Order: sequence, then structure tokens, then C-alpha cells
Amino acid sequence: MDKANGTQMISRAWFFAFLLLAVVSSSLAVVVKGFHLFSDDKLEPLIQGADDAHYYMWLRSWVVDGDVSFVNDIMFTPFMDARSKISVMKQETTDTGLVPNKFPVGWAVVNLPVYAITHQIISSFDSDAKGFEPAYQISIWVWQILLAASGVCFFYDLVRRWVPRRVALTAILAVWCCSPMIYYQTARISMSHNSVLVLGILVLWLSFRIQDLLKEQNSRTSKLFLMTISAGFLAGLMVICRPSAIAYLAMPISVILAAMFSENLQWKNRCLMICAGVSGGIIGAFPQLFAWKQLYGKWIHYSYEGEGFNWGEPQFFESLFGDHHGLFNWHPFLLLGLVVLLLASVKKIFPRSWIISLLLITWANASWHMVYFGSAFGGRAYEFLVVYSGLGAAFLLTYLKPRQWLRNSVLCGYLVFGIWNTIFMYLFMQGLVSREEPVSWAERLSATGLF
Repeated sequence: MDKANGTQMISRAWFFAFLLLAVVSSSLAVVVKGFHLFSDDKLEPLIQGADDAHYYMWLRSWVVDGDVSFVNDIMFTPFMDARSKISVMKQETTDTGLVPNKFPVGWAVVNLPVYAITHQIISSFDSDAKGFEPAYQISIWVWQILLAASGVCFFYDLVRRWVPRRVALTAILAVWCCSPMIYYQTARISMSHNSVLVLGILVLWLSFRIQDLLKEQNSRTSKLFLMTISAGFLAGLMVICRPSAIAYLAMPISVILAAMFSENLQWKNRCLMICAGVSGGIIGAFPQLFAWKQLYGKWIHYSYEGEGFNWGEPQFFESLFGDHHGLFNWHPFLLLGLVVLLLASVKKIFPRSWIISLLLITWANASWHMVYFGSAFGGRAYEFLVVYSGLGAAFLLTYLKPRQWLRNSVLCGYLVFGIWNTIFMYLFMQGLVSREEPVSWAERLSATGLF
């Protein structure tokens, strides 16, 4: 029993059920993705795909070659087929005479420490190491998994500000199992989504810690500035992982500014805090500016030439509800948490500023020329909405304490859709449903039956 109010707590059985499902989903993704890496007759890289290859080439070219000339990277990479390599090499060279790389550098920056260490170790034994060998891929995989685990810890600490411990843990696991992140934080770590999610969580967590410090009368100014510049740095890094992720900064910025101007803080310190945050952001984003300067000869450059946003004609329904990777079509139970969080925000139980992020990221994703974002396990471009859906689920489970049968029904729904999400992920990974084309529910059920 919950001693605070006498109502029944969430059963441990629910928590362990979602924990087991999360472990099974993660293990399945890792095994299926990495099964052939050391096979004698079928060698396949863990990192696959055009986007992934271009992210990786920034990293490999910096560390192994010490430049941003991608000719040899394209020749050696096992992450692209021969046709794709020819297509990339045929691109018009940049003003500096180099092969362009339109993809942002944030993912490479996040993985730079572990990759550089791995290269130092491998090259000491093998002077011919090209930087694509399995050891490099595995080191990045492990690093990304550790980042994902740290993100869960900070997310849990954040959710605990509003709900009890077991509710927070259960809600986080339940929503994660029903989301696209079971794929992008385990199997497809070479995309930017895991890095964006974790960095976004850290920035949001820091914003509330800054709020707490501002409320403390004896808080140290040096610690406050350090946390502000850290938040700015991580925010800048998140944006150069995926530029549209700038939409996720609405709430952290709002939380910090509201705390700055509601507390008895001198104007000098307010200005210094703003300068610290902006400076941190510039430092975090500087690797992208420097890379553009080296590759294109300009500090600011729009590298996605021929691609862009149709801001006046957003395809909201297709982006959110369509068969072609629509967020709520592929992951229906995320909608429940977001609706509940909207209601909590209307009732001023939770800050409303996150709604700005919701609107901005939806408009941006629905306006992108390729609204389905190519090969994708559902709405991968909405990664951080999983955080807000998790918060909404936590509020819902707390609200339903007196109605145990209804709360159990909701948890049962999350469990059923979590199991389905795992099955669907397996069908997707094995190519039993299309990764590129629209997939109707009839096709999904048919593929499940055939399997």
C-alpha cells in the first residue's frame, strides 16, 4: 500500500513484465542486427545504409586520415553497395574540390572519443587498419548503448519530480517498448536518433536543475554558470546531430528563463547566464561550422541542396497517421501519453512550453519533402516525443490510482502494443514488411501470420 494516500501502488508484476519485454526487445534487436558480423560465409556490417555511412565517414576521415576528403572512405566503406558508391562519387565537387557530405557531424562528434581510443589500440597492432573493422563498429555500438542507458537514468530522475518511483519506472519502460526507439537505441545506433534523444534528455534535466539552483538562496554562482554553459553545449551538440531537433529546446529554454526572471537574481547575473548558455551553444555547434568551412569553404552552408521544407503545405495526416511511417499509425499508444500530458499542461500540472516543441517538430516533419523519411521504423523523426509521451503515461498511471481496474487495463494495453511493437520490429528487420513503402495494418497482420 502507498502510505502517503492509502491507495494501491502499481504491482511489481507490471514493472517486471515491462522490464522483461524491454530486455527481450533489446536482445532481439542486437542479435538480429549483429548476427552475421563474424560469420565466415556472410559478413555483414552492424552499420548499414547511406545515412549511416555518411555519418561514419566524418568520424573515420577525421581520425584515420586527419582530413575531410572522402574519396578513400567511399572506396573502402563496407556500408554502401557498389552502385551507391558510384552515385556518391559522381556528385559535383565542392568549392574546395572535395566530395560533398550533406549529413551533419553531430553523430560523429558524439562518438569521437571512443572511436579515437579504439583506433589508437587497433592501429598499434594492425598498421593497415582502415577504420571499418568489426572492433570499431562494436566499440561504437557499446558506447551508444551506454549513452542510451544513461539517458534512461536521467529521464527517470526527471520523471520522479512529479510521480512516485515505481510509476516512473513502469511508465518509462511501457512507453519505450511501444515506441520506435526500441529499434533506434539498440539496432540502428548509427542513425542520429539515440544521440538526439539522450542529449535532449540531458538538456531538459539540466534546465530543471538550474531552476532548483536558482531557488536555493545559498547556491554557488560558479556552479550555476557551469550548468548553464553545459546545457548550452549539449543543446548545440544536439542540433548538429539533427538540425530540426532545435524544436526540442523550447521547453528547456522556457524553464531556465522563467526561473531566472521569477527569482531574486541580479540583472548582471541574468546577463551572464544568458551569455554562458549562448557561448555553450556556440561551442557545441562549432564542429559543424568548422566542418562546413573545411568541406565547402563557408562557415554557414545549406548542404541539402535540392531538398527542403514545404512550409506552406505540411502533410500532417501522412506524417502522424499515414501507413507510410506515420508516428501514431505505427506506434498508436504514444498518442495516449501525449494527450494526457496536454491535459496535464492545460490544468497547469506540467509546464506548457513543451507544446511549442510538439507543434514545431510536427510542422517541420510534415513539411519535409520526404515526409516518410525514407527507410524508417515508424516515426523516427519524432524521437523526443517519446519523452513527453512517457511523462504523460506517468501522469495517467498516477491519476488512475483509485481506479485500479482501469489502470490495469491501461497497462495491459501498453503491454499488448509493446509485444506487438517487438514483433513488428522483427518483421521490419527481416524484410518481411517493407522498410521504404507504406505498410497497411492488413499487410502487417498478413506478414505476422505467414511468419
